[in-house]
Amino acid sequence: METFIASAKSAEAHPPALNVSTIDAAIRRIADTGSADILFAFICELIPPWRDSILRRRIVMLLGIISDSHENMPLIKKAVELLNERNADLVLHAGDLISPISAKEFEKLKCRMVAVFGNNDGEKKMWRERIKNFGEIHDAPFKLVAGGKKILLMHSPDDLKKLAESQKYDVIIYGHTHKPDIHSFGKTLVVNPGELGGWLYGKSTMGLLNIPELKAEIIPL
Repeated sequence: METFIASAKSAEAHPPALNVSTIDAAIRRIADTGSADILFAFICELIPPWRDSILRRRIVMLLGIISDSHENMPLIKKAVELLNERNADLVLHAGDLISPISAKEFEKLKCRMVAVFGNNDGEKKMWRERIKNFGEIHDAPFKLVAGGKKILLMHSPDDLKKLAESQKYDVIIYGHTHKPDIHSFGKTLVVNPGELGGWLYGKSTMGLLNIPELKAEIIPL
């Protein structure tokens, strides 16, 4: 155990480069042991760079999906309240948040939010700073693992068909069109939650995804 602790502390000082396949292999090895819960807790405490990836695989059951909120503060507030009521474990935003002022509502989420920038998001530096306390934001597309599922989060549907055909992902989430969409291509579930802001079509919607069952639904607000 002392050797393992020393190795773990060394890894904390020099974080290992991790990708989805590396995490998958590590999770399988740990799950094969007789004390998975203890090992997960141990690793999460000693190696912060692994914490988010491992914990998301373990506990994410309900995923909130939103896009194109376009700084519509009343509807963002309504969406956050609904996500908190439903006990969402993680929220993904597919872009076009617009002004960082909307962080005032998003930070009321009881779970973390992972977002990507859309084509109308210009204040990237400020967004990266504002979101630190409740989540993270990336250039699109962004790959992550949640509840053991490989997810691709993007804004524009560019190359969507090609990406779905690759069968590399369990879920592909996109936005930009402002039109709700749920369909499957092989093993890949494709979801567009529609426009939260409601500016273009006058219908505010968001999505919920049951991770274990890979079942999505569109929720009107």
